[in-house]
Amino acid sequence: QADPGAARAARVVAGDVAGIDLNMGCPKKFSVQGGMGSALLKAPEKAEAILSALRRELPPTVAVSCKIRLLDTPEETIALVRRLVAAGAESVAVHLRQVDTSTKAPAQWSQMRAILEAVDVPIVANGSIFRYTDVAKLRTLVGDADVSAGGQHLLGIMIARGALLNSSIFSHTAQGGEGLDTVVRRYLRHCVRTGNAYQNSKYTVSRMLQENANPVVAALGEKRSVKTVCRCNSTRALVDLWCAQDSGGGVADLSLEALRREHEEVMAAEARVGQAEAEASHRYDDEYVLSKGHGDMGNGVSTAIVTLDGHSCQGGGKDAHTCPPPICDGGTHQLVDDLAACLAPSAKRSRCA
Repeated sequence: QADPGAARAARVVAGDVAGIDLNMGCPKKFSVQGGMGSALLKAPEKAEAILSALRRELPPTVAVSCKIRLLDTPEETIALVRRLVAAGAESVAVHLRQVDTSTKAPAQWSQMRAILEAVDVPIVANGSIFRYTDVAKLRTLVGDADVSAGGQHLLGIMIARGALLNSSIFSHTAQGGEGLDTVVRRYLRHCVRTGNAYQNSKYTVSRMLQENANPVVAALGEKRSVKTVCRCNSTRALVDLWCAQDSGGGVADLSLEALRREHEEVMAAEARVGQAEAEASHRYDDEYVLSKGHGDMGNGVSTAIVTLDGHSCQGGGKDAHTCPPPICDGGTHQLVDDLAACLAPSAKRSRCA
């Protein structure tokens, strides 16, 4: 039976996303106890129903995918992947560990080739990818390294902890070789430029510190620790904390002065945009519904919708009449008694334009 809840939830965001992914891999208690995450690995019929409903209800421009973990045997994993693809999954990500396997244990890359060959949709590999060179190694292992002209990789790569360890892993030039100090500075610069919520920014920086080895973190100095990062209550505070000790590791645009200047410019630009939007919202779209003989909102039988910048009521036939201009003083809208002229007894509904 189709799952109407999943489809209903997905439709809410369908106009704003490129795809909907069903998480079938999370082993955390808050997911499993609600029948979500890796609990779906033990309820494949429910997962199939959700995927089928998503694919049926969503427009074709919104992709449907899912993420799983390895089952007890390679054969069971392949069978599950085939069922999910048949149900509507256009891509399947596979965390190459079982649910109860520690993240400290190496991912089972050796299972990836058989999974990739079992279906004709892209498969995404996840697990133990910590260096730029790991991507090429994994693709070579599964036979997806040699892509001819016009072809494409069928093996996707999903990186989580490796990106927190050092996000320069995505750089063709750095290949994960940039130091943590520089990586965090670059990250904070993106946070400044995009107006990222500071709570998210400081959580990510804290995770970067937690994922790296103690000697790497110790080299940054005691002032740049998880504890001090957690005390920051703004993006500016994060910038000041992280960048105060040196000039940006030799990169001029990552210095404290440069990031402070950029932060101030972004804040000023946002303030200008906010002011412009506030002013625009009071020009022609403020409408008030007035009751006949009262100033109450929407309680009368005979009403008029009054736009504050308007000067005349537009009604049909004998209901058409003229009203005096309303008063708008210093951004505070004052509806005066003269607006009662808009509410002629014979008027069913009038609009002041």
